[in-house]
Amino acid sequence: MKARTVSRELALFALFQMDKKGDKFALNRLNLQELIINTVRSLSTLAEEQIESVGSEIASFRDYLIDYEIDHPENLELPIDIPTRPVALATTKDMMNRLEKLLQSIDNLQEALDVPEIKALAEREDIQNYAMMLVRNVSTHQAEIDQLIGGAAEGWKVERIQKMDLMLMRLALAEIKYAENVDTATVINEILELAKRFTTEESRKFIHGILGNITGEPVGAGEHV
Repeated sequence: MKARTVSRELALFALFQMDKKGDKFALNRLNLQELIINTVRSLSTLAEEQIESVGSEIASFRDYLIDYEIDHPENLELPIDIPTRPVALATTKDMMNRLEKLLQSIDNLQEALDVPEIKALAEREDIQNYAMMLVRNVSTHQAEIDQLIGGAAEGWKVERIQKMDLMLMRLALAEIKYAENVDTATVINEILELAKRFTTEESRKFIHGILGNITGEPVGAGEHV
């Protein structure tokens, strides 16, 4: 996992915690440490839930395959003393949906396994400094950023946008517009990866469209920094 990837994730969680604390919260090195500790705790809790969910999905898919084989017409016709025979799996819509859920669970497991690395990297001063810079950029330039988002979000008022979607777009624009030495496509791609983890596919497409409209950047498979 790259340094700026961790900084962006820390900044996202810090922004959420700051939003809960209200406008009077002033970011400094001391309370950034507190925000980071709370962020890592949140990620650890999420990781535990993801690991548990993966186990449940695997068990559910195993049970489905067993029942599918037992209840298959070819096996139902067998005498009771004949062992169940393997059968071909039909690529039904139900089967494909179950496979998709299982693959998503495996993706979630990989994210959970990243948490120990995030914990270690979060202690680095350069990562904390970059996260603090992103949070400060959002706080300092929020009015201008929201104006950009509102202008690109046709038919949407900023205050009606889902909180996570709005935070992700603010974070992306705070880096693209106000940080130095950044690649726009890379930032957007990494924000979309965060959106994949913390929002819905519909929200991810919405974020993609808004950021693309604002930056004019066609987003593909950008290289992480």
